[in-house]
Amino acid sequence: MDIADMSDGEAEAYLWETLEYLQGCVFHTIERGKKEGLRFRYMIKGGELYVDGNEQKITRATVDQAFANTCKLQAEAGCVSSPTSIGTRGADYLYPIFLRLGACTREPEGRVS
Repeated sequence: MDIADMSDGEAEAYLWETLEYLQGCVFHTIERGKKEGLRFRYMIKGGELYVDGNEQKITRATVDQAFANTCKLQAEAGCVSSPTSIGTRGADYLYPIFLRLGACTREPEGRVS
């Protein structure tokens, strides 16, 4: 089943199962004009996402809101071009995770950069 075909509750449950599975993997923030920025990992503790090497924690409510915003933007515009577009705290870290999950793309589908 494609995530676009899931109910909101099913999509959030799938998101968190996947986030738990990917914790400890290496991600990179997206720097303007570059493919990769800062290297980071995250851990999930008590329903919060903690970014490694940073005192930043991102609550589940913020992650869920960022994910909803991302899915909406992807559906409307065909891409989510930057973390700023998501409009939530922690978007610089969440955006590359959502890209890896396939929840969004940086370029509209069918366009080659």
